[in-house]
Amino acid sequence: MGGLVVLGGWLPIRDEIKRLASQHLRCRSSWGMADDDSIVPCRLARMSLGVVFQEKVGEPGLKFKEYPGLQHSSSEQELEDVMQFLRHVIPESQ
Repeated sequence: MGGLVVLGGWLPIRDEIKRLASQHLRCRSSWGMADDDSIVPCRLARMSLGVVFQEKVGEPGLKFKEYPGLQHSSSEQELEDVMQFLRHVIPESQ
């Protein structure tokens, strides 16, 4: 897998992720989170990060960024960050 993008998400099945974590889950990851999200509170994303780091799922590189004042939506900056990440992980065609 080239990479994983998570926007406004968390891991409700953290124990399952621990059990299922394997070499196949190790990939570069970008995780964006609105810091004022009332649907998926930022604290849940931070708890999920603990699992991701503990199980090393986000290796060889996990980028986590909080977007201040943003609710459960996306912003121009968040989408620009996703595009930059995708350009980095998806190789150009020959």
